[in-house]
Amino acid sequence: MIFKEDKYFYKRNFEISLIVSLALCIITILYWPKAKETIENPTTYFEPLITVVDIPKTKQTGSPEFIPPPPKLEISSVFEIIEDYELPDVEIKETTLSESIGDSKPQPAKSKDTGPFEFSALPFIPRQILEVVPDKVDNGEGVIKLSILIGKDGAPQKHKIIKNTTNKLLCYDSVIDAVYKSKWQPIIIEGDLIEYWVEKSYLFN
Repeated sequence: MIFKEDKYFYKRNFEISLIVSLALCIITILYWPKAKETIENPTTYFEPLITVVDIPKTKQTGSPEFIPPPPKLEISSVFEIIEDYELPDVEIKETTLSESIGDSKPQPAKSKDTGPFEFSALPFIPRQILEVVPDKVDNGEGVIKLSILIGKDGAPQKHKIIKNTTNKLLCYDSVIDAVYKSKWQPIIIEGDLIEYWVEKSYLFN
């Protein structure tokens, strides 16, 4: 009997709460301000329009008095400074190149009758114009260092062996063949072409 009463009250309470909830929803809808039906347009920012107009070339056709003169370069003051400047007097003791590279002691100037110049007596390092590389030799290892006499035309004339650690005839023949096919810079001293010695090493590995 008690169970039936509890069931009856639960059903009644549920119906009452449902009716109250519906009534509150209806009242809220009726009395709540209506939403705007139209949406305002968002703010838009327009990009600037850049127009490039080609200006045609014009030519000034007025009278000469309206044409501006070309700018004048005031260089007279520069010439005055140069004219007023005097170089100090220097006494020239010798006109030949006698100092060797890498040596502080001056070398005596050689004449064309004293033979070829040594490498240390040259006023500058001669440049090799054409270099021929020796052929590679199988199992060839070591260094061959030569002293080469360069003629007046820049071509090798003869050679001397300074060092040879290859101990192979093929390596030596390959180096000698490359040496005499090479070309060096001709050197003029005191107006005459000279002969000179150079040193060169060839490495086999």
